[in-house]
Amino acid sequence: MFAAMLIADKNDRTPWWKLLIASVVLAAAGVLGAYLMFLVESGSWGGRSFYGAVFLPPLIMWLAALALRLPVSRVMDLCAPAECVMLALLKVDCVIEGCCGGRVIGYSQMTGEAIVFPSQIAELVNALVLMVILILLIRGGKIKGLAYPAYLILYGVTRFFLNLLRETTPFILGLSAGNFWSLVSIVIGLIAWFAVRKKQSSTETSSEGA
Repeated sequence: MFAAMLIADKNDRTPWWKLLIASVVLAAAGVLGAYLMFLVESGSWGGRSFYGAVFLPPLIMWLAALALRLPVSRVMDLCAPAECVMLALLKVDCVIEGCCGGRVIGYSQMTGEAIVFPSQIAELVNALVLMVILILLIRGGKIKGLAYPAYLILYGVTRFFLNLLRETTPFILGLSAGNFWSLVSIVIGLIAWFAVRKKQSSTETSSEGA
């Protein structure tokens, strides 16, 4: 996570020790969020729900940015690819534990055994691909201040479709928890995107007027 922040921040050159602290805080917030989200979904403690690692960290990192005396928008930008790394690492744990299994997509003609979609691997690869995309966009200066909303949208869309290939149970409105939170992530991401763009446009207009 620290490495992802460091690579993405190449153009702004934030002190490395501040990025290290931010990455540690982000990891702690993500793990805590995953446990809290599972508690919300199931009413019990002990499991993890990945969307908690998506929704809680922005609140914690806003405080961390203030404490580190860094622009909140920059910290949130750097959190986006770093969170992708965190999700990939959490998914490694799923591979080891054998949870979050995929749906049966066919049967072997040779043995007759069920062929299961490799859900854990697919989601791990998806997280890493999103990390690369976000780093390239951030370093290219194309989504300044918008990386986290972009992450919410991209992860929400890709996770929604990948979740259709997982063994799930209904959570709300007939949707699995993963699909429901994916839609929430997309909506929040879009709202945040347009809110930030509006603020940026207002700032640019004020600067030109001055």
